[in-house]
Amino acid sequence: MSMKGPRHVMHLLDAADLSGPAKTVLNSCRFTDDKRYSKSVVVFGQGGRNRYAEDLVGRGMRVHLIEEGNSSRFGKIHTYIKNIAEIRRLIVEHRVDLVHAHGYKADILGYPAAKMTGRKIVTTQHGYIENSAKAVFYRRLAIAAAKRMDRVIAVSDGMKSLLMKYGVPAEKVVTIRNAIVSEDYAERERDLDLLERLHLTGRTPIIGCIGRISPEKGQRVLCDAFMEIRKRFPKACLVFVGKGPEMEELKCRYGGDGEAILFVGHQADVKPFVSVFDLHVLPSYTEGLPNVVLEAGCMGVVTVGTAVGGTPECIIDGVTGLLVRPGRVDELARAITLVLGDENLKDELERNVMDFVMKEFDFRKRVEKMLGLYDELLSDANGKG
Repeated sequence: MSMKGPRHVMHLLDAADLSGPAKTVLNSCRFTDDKRYSKSVVVFGQGGRNRYAEDLVGRGMRVHLIEEGNSSRFGKIHTYIKNIAEIRRLIVEHRVDLVHAHGYKADILGYPAAKMTGRKIVTTQHGYIENSAKAVFYRRLAIAAAKRMDRVIAVSDGMKSLLMKYGVPAEKVVTIRNAIVSEDYAERERDLDLLERLHLTGRTPIIGCIGRISPEKGQRVLCDAFMEIRKRFPKACLVFVGKGPEMEELKCRYGGDGEAILFVGHQADVKPFVSVFDLHVLPSYTEGLPNVVLEAGCMGVVTVGTAVGGTPECIIDGVTGLLVRPGRVDELARAITLVLGDENLKDELERNVMDFVMKEFDFRKRVEKMLGLYDELLSDANGKG
């Protein structure tokens, strides 16, 4: 462990691009006072280029890339054992004081490595996908690991309730909500060049949906709702920003209608897209606390979302946006049409959401809460030592 100077926290994360959890880790490192904690990030890779690791290095952060590779089940177990040994080596060699894991893979690799070296370990539970037997298995792994951690950070009160429902001891769980660096998402003029490149000039309204294109995100429900919305707004356009396992199927089923529904793939920087949206929609079946709602809100774009997980904690129904039940095409279509068809309501929601996000979801305050938790854990460790 560090004997003098700032203590060292090592983040563990499985990421290849700038997902919500990846942004949280990046900004946590950005705003952690170097005099208080030094920090490093272990990123698990699958071979090939890892843009997230490159981004971290470009920002001057200390990064360790551990390649996992593709292998058979038994070969993967051997790889996991090697990775645990590598994390253990990094902890000892770099005098890490505390390990902070993000995601099930980081949890199951980080926990044994931390305990073998006598270090404290905290995990952040960002959310779960449970749309397949494999996904449920991974969620069970995450919960099994969480029960053994020294502390568990839930990104919303909704996530905290879910963790306790699954048997994680209440005394281990603390809510530290996701947050946003507001100056990174300052209100901006519409990106007219982007509108031209996407052939959207003159189309209105433009409805956006940002996120992984996967069954748990509910994009199919939004596509069906959009068919109803176009009866009221025939020039409306729906733009999906993101990639995922359902993208090709949705493109084949819904993407053949001229320029009405666009799939633009993953975008490292979503701000230009948010700038052209008249409304953002989040039709998910499950969420931790969606960063994208904060990003859109900080730019003055309202979200119509589903009342799941931590979403009601960042969308106040009728005040900063609208909430509907998940999976309800009719409710989603009505809510979207209501906002787009009432300019006074839309203006009021846009003003409210900017004020709300900037006041309640400041990232620097989140980091202070997180560092306070680190201090508490390390104080306990020193006291017992």
